[in-house]
Amino acid sequence: MSSRDKILLGILFRVLIPILTIALSVAAFQSGVELSERRGISHASVWTQLYYSISLFTLGGIDLGMPIGGPAFWRKTLFSMYYICPLIAAAAVIEGIWIAFLPLLLSAWPWKNHIVVFGGGWVSKTFVDHCREVFPRTSIIIVESNKNHENKPHFQALNKVHLIDGDIIDASIVKRLHLAKAKMLLILTDQDIVNVEAAVQYRGLFPERQRIPMLVRISNLHLKSRANMMLSCNTWSPCINIHQSVAQKVFRDNLSHMQTLSGKEVLIFSGFGRFNQTYLYQFIQGLGLQEIYAIGIIDPLAQLKWSQFWDELTDSEQLSLKEVQIRLEESTQENPTAWKRIIADREKLNNGENLVIMLGSDQDQLNLQAGIWLRNKYSKAFINIRMLHSSTFAERLGTDLNLNIIDSSQELIHNIEKWLQDLKLKVSDR
Repeated sequence: MSSRDKILLGILFRVLIPILTIALSVAAFQSGVELSERRGISHASVWTQLYYSISLFTLGGIDLGMPIGGPAFWRKTLFSMYYICPLIAAAAVIEGIWIAFLPLLLSAWPWKNHIVVFGGGWVSKTFVDHCREVFPRTSIIIVESNKNHENKPHFQALNKVHLIDGDIIDASIVKRLHLAKAKMLLILTDQDIVNVEAAVQYRGLFPERQRIPMLVRISNLHLKSRANMMLSCNTWSPCINIHQSVAQKVFRDNLSHMQTLSGKEVLIFSGFGRFNQTYLYQFIQGLGLQEIYAIGIIDPLAQLKWSQFWDELTDSEQLSLKEVQIRLEESTQENPTAWKRIIADREKLNNGENLVIMLGSDQDQLNLQAGIWLRNKYSKAFINIRMLHSSTFAERLGTDLNLNIIDSSQELIHNIEKWLQDLKLKVSDR
């Protein structure tokens, strides 16, 4: 049963069943059933009958007397409500107490051979779903500082998955989660520095033979390399970049296309977040810049993001970009004027044959719409559309319009499966 089905089932139990019991009680009164201590209720108004029906949840028939008169079926139905309504009320009280004391119980529980996940975002959600397949009988503890995180209902509906509030750099978390006895540690928040700080902190708390296998999510490639040097152990490099392998594959495909064309190409980005930065970095590392004479960026913060990207490059990497023309347009990809300004007149010739476009904002639908519009304008351009979650419609559209659809979630799943299998081997070696 999926987490969505479990949530719906919970709503069904908590809302529809009480409503059904109240409706049956009112129907019994309407059919002529009386109460031995409250005569005349069958002839009272619906609101009075509703009041006494609701009172069954708290009084359970005390002071109301036994059902008498009326059809036997409805008399027995009302009598059964004397048991069902108090049980529902008691279950609600017990559940409330359980929810109130569950965080204390989770903190005090002597966890062992469990998986600890820091962060509750979409990356953590995908990891947790696959951890439950690779380690089906293992408890998973998720630490998230945001008490109202959007994935909280998803995690709460999963068996053997427990969500607790906490700060990953809080030293007391080590004691609360019994990290020394954990099977593995996954540090997957979207804050690079915090992730590295937590990894270094936890790694230093245990002797080398007691160190648990871990994965550390880092989006900055330069920081990833430095962090791996600090955290590597027995040829194991724990730091991962969720964009890198996807960007490498897209880079190889795009470079192969560029090499079939005459002259150099213009590489244009819409959005310049971590994925597009990682993709461009593959050109810098893979000697792909020799195929490019201009780079264009359309982003509301184009100047700032380019400056940050430039400052992260080494001197030699900056030198390799000196011969490449950089065009920055602070706008959104939905703005046709921005595209007109960033694509020079000579590049509009031959239907955009020498244009390579990467639509990489975080809005799937906007990326797809921009791809359709650009295909109509530049029939020969090589257009990449990055989507966090692709669809059958998008795949069909990509085939019909010759658009390169990049399904980030699917590629991430392939990488997660590999990373978890590698971790499984590390766990078995402990």
